[in-house]
Amino acid sequence: MRKNKMFIGVILLIIGFMSFGIKEDIEVDHSKKNVSCKSSFNYWDQNYARSNFSRVELKNMRYEIRGAYNKPISDGKVKSAVTIEDIVSNYPSSWIGECESIEIRVETKDQIEKGISTSEQLNKAQLSILQTAIIGSDILVKVNYKSRNSITKKMDEKQMSLTYTIAPETEAKFANGYDSLMAYLKQNSLPELQLHGGNQMQYASIHFVVNKEGDIDNVQLNNSSGNKEVDTLLLKTIKEMPKWLPAKDGLGNAVEQKFLFSTGQDGC
Repeated sequence: MRKNKMFIGVILLIIGFMSFGIKEDIEVDHSKKNVSCKSSFNYWDQNYARSNFSRVELKNMRYEIRGAYNKPISDGKVKSAVTIEDIVSNYPSSWIGECESIEIRVETKDQIEKGISTSEQLNKAQLSILQTAIIGSDILVKVNYKSRNSITKKMDEKQMSLTYTIAPETEAKFANGYDSLMAYLKQNSLPELQLHGGNQMQYASIHFVVNKEGDIDNVQLNNSSGNKEVDTLLLKTIKEMPKWLPAKDGLGNAVEQKFLFSTGQDGC
């Protein structure tokens, strides 16, 4: 009987130690979890209340802002042009045997105007179209010509087409300089991009306009990141940009200018 009581006592003692150890482990783990969550909660905005485990490090994040055109031509150059060579840089007159016609077409949102000449000298209609063209308009230059074939020695009919966008004589600039602009974009987007899975985002782009007063207008999503929260964040960042110095035309008058903002990770 005495042996049985001793055996039961040993068993209870072992169970007690095991319970104490398990409890202590749970308390330690729980304590670590609270410390981790509290640190994360205080670091980020309390409206999100996310833990550090949802934050991803973004490497090689690229930001770019440029005029929203691929081949710009300044407003002053357009207004002063008298020949096709004044518009088309490095115009290949040396290997154009016979110029048959040159079409100048100016396209805006509301209308299309065009004039055709039979030589490299612009005629009155073409000059008038260029003089009234506004910044942001597209200029299509189409040259029909004949060039001698080096093999057959015959004159082959060919065509050359180029498209330009009229840009301000002086482009709009961020008031505090380019470095400050990049710093603003990073400070106002990187922390949130890290929380919203920015490492998986597609290359995103946004169109916006700097108006005559230097304010940001007409902000529109051009290419989605693939994440609605990221798109909303990027649109907000562009809309809330500080003031710019407005663009100017050839006469020094303030004019609006359209820009393209793009961002994403290089190599993705």
